[in-house]
Order: sequence, then C-alpha cells, then structure tokens
Amino acid sequence: MADIKNIDPASTVKATQTPRDRLQVKDRHFIPEPYKKVAEGMEKQFAQYMLEQMDNSIDRSESPSSSMEYYDSVMRDERSQMMAQNNELGLQKVILDQIYPERLRNQFAYQRYLSSRPTIKKDVPAMGQPTHQNVSESKLGNGGSK
Repeated sequence: MADIKNIDPASTVKATQTPRDRLQVKDRHFIPEPYKKVAEGMEKQFAQYMLEQMDNSIDRSESPSSSMEYYDSVMRDERSQMMAQNNELGLQKVILDQIYPERLRNQFAYQRYLSSRPTIKKDVPAMGQPTHQNVSESKLGNGGSK
C-alpha cells in the first residue's frame, strides 16, 4: 500500500498542468472581448519591440537592403503576433489584472457589461466619425453661409 504521507499534492497538480495552463487568467470567460484584445495587443507590441532590439544587437558586416529590412519587419510582426496569441510571455495576465480586476470577473458584472453595450454605442459617436452637425456644415461647402 502507498504511504499517503510521502505524496505531495502540489507536485501532483503541477505535474498535470502545463506551464501555459498555470498562466491562464482565472475566470477568463467573464472578461469582455475588447479587454482581451487590448491585453493581446499590448503583449504583441512588447514582443515586437523585444524582437527588434534582439535583431539590433546582432553585429552585421554589411547593412541590409531595404527589401531585407522590410522582410525582417514582416517576420518580426508575425512572430510577435504568434507569441501574443499563444500568451507565451505571460503579459496578458498581468495586463488583464490591471485593466479588468478579478472582482469584476463574475457573471453579474459580465451581464451588466453586455447589457450596457448597446447604450454606449447609441450615445457616443465612433472616433473619427463626423457628428450630424459636422456633416451638415461640411455639405454647405461655402464657409458656413447659406
């Protein structure tokens, strides 16, 4: 019979969980999608900056051509996108803890957020979109006089 005293329950749990599982944000399904996208975008920006700095630290004998610089920037962008989607750096958890605290990660708060979304969209014009007043003034086209 196995000796129960020698079994460490914490090590058993750690053995069954992958490092990625341990980094996931608790109650992630109660976090609104825009907050998740912001956290992913910030992690992508950081990864892109980090990869660029790593690239700059390499001593090259000759300067790369403009096409090679473009190719490198596209590759950095794709790598950083994949790193952010897979949450490899673990920054999304930290960012989400700051912008959407754990006390808001429940069904009640999530339902309130969902119910307030249509109201927010109706009352606030989108950034860069002209308001009705601006549209009518721009149609005049002669400096505002009729």
